[in-house]
Amino acid sequence: MTGEGGLAERDDAVRTALFSAPLLRVLDARSRADLWLSGTVHQKNPGETLFVAGAPADSLFVVARGCVSVEGSSEPALAAQGAVFGWDAVVPGAARSGRALMREAGVVVELPLGVLRRALARSGATELLLREERRAREQAWTRLLRGTELGAPLDDGELGRLRDASREAARALGETLAREGEPANEAWLVASGLLEMRSAGGGRAAFASRGDVIGLEPLLAGGRHPGTVKALGDVVVLSMPRRAVRALARRHPAAVEQERSRERERSERQRRVEQALDPRATRHALEHVGRLERASSLLAIDLEACVRCGHCARACADTHGTARLSRRGDKVSVVLATPAGAVQRALLLPAACQHCRDAACLPECPTGAITRAANGAVLIKSELCTGCGACVTACPYDAIELRERAAGEGEPYAMVAEKCDLCAGASGPECVQACPTGAMFRADPARDFVDVRAILGAGSKPVVAGAKPRGVGRFLARAALVPPLFAAVALAGEAPTLVRLVAGIVGGVLTIALAAHSALKRVASVRAFVHRVLRPLAAGRGFVTVTRVHAGTGVLAASAVLLHAGVSMPAGVAGALALGFWLLTLSGAAGALLYALLPPRLARLTRAGVLPEDRASERAELDRALFFALSGKNDAVQALARSVLLPYGHAPFGPLALLLSGRSRADEVAAIRARIATLLGGRASTRLAEAEPALEAAVALRALAAERFGEALLRAFVPVHALLAALVVVLLALHVIGVVR
Repeated sequence: MTGEGGLAERDDAVRTALFSAPLLRVLDARSRADLWLSGTVHQKNPGETLFVAGAPADSLFVVARGCVSVEGSSEPALAAQGAVFGWDAVVPGAARSGRALMREAGVVVELPLGVLRRALARSGATELLLREERRAREQAWTRLLRGTELGAPLDDGELGRLRDASREAARALGETLAREGEPANEAWLVASGLLEMRSAGGGRAAFASRGDVIGLEPLLAGGRHPGTVKALGDVVVLSMPRRAVRALARRHPAAVEQERSRERERSERQRRVEQALDPRATRHALEHVGRLERASSLLAIDLEACVRCGHCARACADTHGTARLSRRGDKVSVVLATPAGAVQRALLLPAACQHCRDAACLPECPTGAITRAANGAVLIKSELCTGCGACVTACPYDAIELRERAAGEGEPYAMVAEKCDLCAGASGPECVQACPTGAMFRADPARDFVDVRAILGAGSKPVVAGAKPRGVGRFLARAALVPPLFAAVALAGEAPTLVRLVAGIVGGVLTIALAAHSALKRVASVRAFVHRVLRPLAAGRGFVTVTRVHAGTGVLAASAVLLHAGVSMPAGVAGALALGFWLLTLSGAAGALLYALLPPRLARLTRAGVLPEDRASERAELDRALFFALSGKNDAVQALARSVLLPYGHAPFGPLALLLSGRSRADEVAAIRARIATLLGGRASTRLAEAEPALEAAVALRALAAERFGEALLRAFVPVHALLAALVVVLLALHVIGVVR
């Protein structure tokens, strides 16, 4: 049993009250022990909230002491000692229908539904749970129907008849509700998950999420389904038969027409979103819309800002002992909602827990080790984990791993499941805080990705701040550094002695501070301090990042040194210090230039996130792909490959040229295709089609080499810059000692 608010872990009074509840009295000793260990005790004061409307519903609550008010829900308004509430949880994929808060100070025990089901089944006492489940499902479907244009004008009796005439259906990822060309005998109201309807020709897809009705048009027209309707994840729907819908259309034609109009508007909105997609992008977010619809906290890396430094993975390893973050993952193109407006971004989605709204791992855990925190995070209680691997199998995104328990953990099971826990107990995810450029962030895609939000019809306001600000704010941020720099240039070597002395002290202090930051930025406490200082200055992921603060401080330090010593190179330690400092400044400027120019170029070439150690095998796979693409081809295609494709793919300076050009893979493929078409003249169509796989492989080879070269450049300047910083600090100390003497 875990608790909060200073409550003892094993409060006998709480335990007695818990198992006095009518639902739990019949449990045997083993079931009580399992349930007690897996539960969470909440000690709350009057007015404090247990859950809010719209929150994921995964558990039931039992009042052990005090009184709870359940507002905006179909449940009784008050729950006193021994009462069970939160019955929304028994409806698959349901969210909380109301808010629960303490009416008076007391204690409430939260019980994972999966463990409770197993405990009641073991004790042969599932009747009450099944009865409450039926009631909760009826109420959930009634609320959902009432929220549609179809059900809004119906009275309770007619709404109940439509509900009773319909049936609940569930589908797993990839399973179909109907296939193209089948008779349209039913329409569906989506309760949870995401449905896709697409024709066999691969045309435009239509999507339906919670609260949407799909399939009305062909049903009322007496036709066949124009496309295959399949689940993009676990889906629960209410299947409404043709007879009931047509009867409703006769009695309430306006309501049915309103729902049809809503379905057409949704389809048109989705069509506009798809038309606006960047045609050059490798993969759009909408190809992953099923995954994004489920995520409540998706980890993403803006590839146009990521400098491939690896600080995120190291910070994760520092926090947890081993890294729970892998930067391998899918690249998608999305439109982000930012204070600067909607901006297109290439994002990498690493393999990390996205804390799904309907977490597949949670109900599969037999011991209740997987729970949901008040902030929506899905967490694993390692002390309850038996290492069975059920959660690993259930997770569709490979975000959970089994590891051996460390020595001294003292648990009887050798293995334990682990995943991202959003660095529970810290001020925020350490990987996000460690990112020096603000490239890594957590987002709710249904809210913060403009195109995904438009597809799903989400109504909440985007809140992610995710890009470089434009206009006046960005200009002022840069212009703030200009006056001290110009003043230093104007007065270099001519300023009064006192001014030069102060400038020298300021330059030295800033230089030491920058060197200390470079040396200590991997220390978690230092990293947290820096981000606590910067966070108030940066509205989300804005212009103020660690890298920009470091660069700006470097400009100020250079201005102070210029004011102090000018550009002279005296003999001795002072001259060595001046030379070292300007070399340090030059390396920093080169690094800033690389950080500004290379990431956007690399983002245009990247197809998927890989680690540096994956590059060698990736090159071997591309070489094999090129070989197989040319195997068995006719002499003309072979000649084309020898004259154009192979020289292109293995040109020694080709990767550098590709980086400098700033072209994307798609641009490069188009350019080579045009070149080949010119060479072939009127015979282009057939031979060009035969050479297409080899062309793609050749461009991929050059792009891979360009990525490796660009990543090497981003990493190369760091040790040089750090070494020069250490040298300057040593020379500065010697210079100060010499001056004092």
